[in-house]
Amino acid sequence: MKAIGITVLKPSGGLQGFAATWRQLEGGSAMVPRLAFGSLRELFSAITEKRLELLRFVAELVELGLLERDVDGHLSAPFDEIVIHGGIRDAA
Repeated sequence: MKAIGITVLKPSGGLQGFAATWRQLEGGSAMVPRLAFGSLRELFSAITEKRLELLRFVAELVELGLLERDVDGHLSAPFDEIVIHGGIRDAA
C-alpha cells in the first residue's frame, strides 16, 4: 500500500525537513512522499472532506476504465462523450 505523509510545519521546520530529506536521498533511503502546510488553516482549506471523497471516486473511475493513466501516471478521460442507455423497466 502506498502512503503519503501530511504535516504542518513552521518555516524553520520546513528547512529542517528539507535538509533531512536531502540526507535521506543521499543515503539511498526509500522516501515516503510528503505534503507540508504552514498552518492547520492552510491544510484544511486544501484538503477538505469533499476533496478526500473525490480521491476515492477517482480511484473507482480508474478501476471502471472511465479514467486511465498514461505511462507517466497522468490521468485522463479517454472518451469525448459517454452515452448511457437504460431500459424503462430497469429504472424502477
